Amino acid sequence: LNESIAKLTVHIDCSNSNTEQYTFEIFVNDTLVSKTTDSFNNKSVSIPIEIKNPKRWWPHNVGDPYLYGVKIIIKKDDTIVDEAFVKKGLRTIELITEKDESGESFYFKINDVPIYVKGANYIPQNSLQNMVTTTHYEKLIDDVVAANMNTLRVWGGGIYENDIFYDLCDEKGLLVWQDFMFACAMYPGDIAYLKNVQQEAIDNVKRLRNHASIALWCGNNEIASAWISWGWKEELPKSVWDDYEKLFHKLLPALCSGLDPTRLY
Repeated sequence: LNESIAKLTVHIDCSNSNTEQYTFEIFVNDTLVSKTTDSFNNKSVSIPIEIKNPKRWWPHNVGDPYLYGVKIIIKKDDTIVDEAFVKKGLRTIELITEKDESGESFYFKINDVPIYVKGANYIPQNSLQNMVTTTHYEKLIDDVVAANMNTLRVWGGGIYENDIFYDLCDEKGLLVWQDFMFACAMYPGDIAYLKNVQQEAIDNVKRLRNHASIALWCGNNEIASAWISWGWKEELPKSVWDDYEKLFHKLLPALCSGLDPTRLY
């Protein structure tokens, strides 16, 4: 991504082993930018596209959170067999951690511009999640913007939020600090449990990584603090901390690095 061009790749996964040829049409803001023929054949199809003179996505208090509309249409013999539409914000993000007089800096650069982060800790809006409606999400996000916040931290004791939450954060220009859903407890480190966590993390990182609003992945809420400061270190065997390291120092950072290398875990 630079001032003159954005180079992206559309990855399309198929859930079966169909070896037939398909036509893939990709539109950006309703303009056809790619038309190609390929087969899945037990693999994903990857199609490069370009956007000239790209508009950047910004936090709302710095600039315009511009989103491109990207439509992918899959055809067989001129018949549409599947299609998808996503809104995509183009921006760079970098967490700056440099030695300074206080120890070490900790701030984000968006599109190479330092951003002053101000926001809140976000917890589920209702103990009964099915009671939360689209209207609730819209009102809350609008209130966040009206309060001049630019960041929400999705708390690790809640849920991986519904798509509408992240869609609205993209649209309204909010950054999201995304916890994985672990909080205030020590977790097992056996193979079966780690495999379960791995798949949960894969599903959510893949689901959320295309959102411009996602700024950072965080392993958990307060567990290291609890181990050190809540007396757990003295009460529990070291094997419990070894399990912590398996999950939060090895599995999750490796997974994030592989699936979403542009963001920090």
